[in-house]
Amino acid sequence: MSQTRSTKGCWTCKLRKKKCDEGKPACCACLSLRLDCSGYGPRPEWMDDGPKERQRLGHIREIVKETTRQKKRVAMLQRQIKALPLEEKVPVRPGQLDLPVPLPSTLEVQSSISQAEADRVNSLPKLIDGPPAGLQPGNAASYVAQNETVLLMHYLDHVFPLQFRFYESSLEEGGRGWLLTLLLECKPLYHAACSLAAYHRQVTYCLREGMMKPCFTEEALNGQYDKAISELRRFLENLVLSDRERSLSEELRLLCSIVIFISIEAFTSSPEWRVHLAAAISLFPKVYPQLRRVRLTESPTPTCRTALSFFAAVGLWYEIISCTTTASLPFEPSNCEVEEADINFENAMGCESWAMAAIKDIAGLDHWKNTMKATGRLSVRELVSRGNEIEGKLINSLEKTLNRSQELQTSLSSERSCFPKKFLRHVTRVYCCAGLIQLHVVVSGPHPELPEIRHSVAQAVEAFQALPDAGSVNSLVWPLCIAGCMATDDNQNFFLKLARSANPSDSTMGAAKARIIMEECWRLRKLDPDSGNVDWKTAMESLDFKILLV
Repeated sequence: MSQTRSTKGCWTCKLRKKKCDEGKPACCACLSLRLDCSGYGPRPEWMDDGPKERQRLGHIREIVKETTRQKKRVAMLQRQIKALPLEEKVPVRPGQLDLPVPLPSTLEVQSSISQAEADRVNSLPKLIDGPPAGLQPGNAASYVAQNETVLLMHYLDHVFPLQFRFYESSLEEGGRGWLLTLLLECKPLYHAACSLAAYHRQVTYCLREGMMKPCFTEEALNGQYDKAISELRRFLENLVLSDRERSLSEELRLLCSIVIFISIEAFTSSPEWRVHLAAAISLFPKVYPQLRRVRLTESPTPTCRTALSFFAAVGLWYEIISCTTTASLPFEPSNCEVEEADINFENAMGCESWAMAAIKDIAGLDHWKNTMKATGRLSVRELVSRGNEIEGKLINSLEKTLNRSQELQTSLSSERSCFPKKFLRHVTRVYCCAGLIQLHVVVSGPHPELPEIRHSVAQAVEAFQALPDAGSVNSLVWPLCIAGCMATDDNQNFFLKLARSANPSDSTMGAAKARIIMEECWRLRKLDPDSGNVDWKTAMESLDFKILLV
């Protein structure tokens, strides 16, 4: 039976007086023009038939104008590339590289950078649209370097704290000096960080809060990404041609660079983060055995020691979160003699290591369940037994963490000094509640009305309400998505408001990614309430979202 089509349209299209296809969660017209689709709910505050509405319309016209210009530039660039001989055609867009970075463990000796590619990369626009009029040729290089320095500082001052909100440097580590040292010593990492900073600056400052127009052309952004990829390939090629075992410092530089590339793809919502994550995972067997040695000894250098501890935790964090949405088997470092204490999740993402270890075990249980089910050997009794064991560990460890909270509060003297530890117990509690929800879904199925799932969702609501800062939700995308997708009607409004309040002007990053998945999950469940198989993975498949929930 055909459904009656609404004729209201989204608020953005109504403001522009344009036809709207009423797509969910955002209409095609807004997506095509990179506009923030204001949806179909209550009348927005800016729709006041007055100055706010005129200001909004002016802002939208600027974005439409610049988007149209960029599309013309990209079309022209594509025509130029098509006109090149076949051997000179090189992909330039992140997420669309047909030659991904080879896995370091299986890299073949090959010329990773042809002369045609090197010439093309050098001729691409830099991170600015060109030097100002009248600039002397001899000063052009320093002008470009100065702008890269601005981006490097933008990464250190704005992007890194956004990626790792709960990280706090210590005096023993020398602040974040270890990160600056690593950036300046490792070219792939340096250019990858500049690329990520350029994308962030473009979206959050140039197009939204400040200039209201792009700082960089799309070709310039892609050019910097290409440069970072080329540096990484050159680094890999030199390692292979050296015909020797890689040092810990070299393994570390590879891992750090790849982690930043994963961040770029996650920021731009490109599915290519999976390629980079696979490369990072191939490094784990060599990197993780070093963690205990580095933790228990004074070697190697302080920079290497701090960076290894930090980025090893980040890489495993990304891998665990990925497995919860892809149902793949997590990396298991048991053969490497690695313990929980060797992996410092607290500094990387604000959650105690035991909680992340439990979430990894739940992802492994999900993979085991699917494997056994596919071969007709699934024992429900064993599934429940394994689930009960994980649940017991989670609940007992959470109780110990919460019992320590009062002691932590009295031992820390000021709000400023207790910031990270105050967040640690709250973030751990949020992840633990989401882990319990995930566990109940694996064992009992995605049924929000089940008592155990309702109870865990209610606990998650309390955990989110207890957060000292609502803005921290942008760094808790995965637990927000898991809990929100399993919320019943009486709790859905809470999660919707929470996601929107975290960053109301943003429709593409942070909590907004979780909001889109939650709304799709609720929509699918209403369409077929008796199916009993709708969870976050179902919603992501429906949306064709191949994103990393960080």
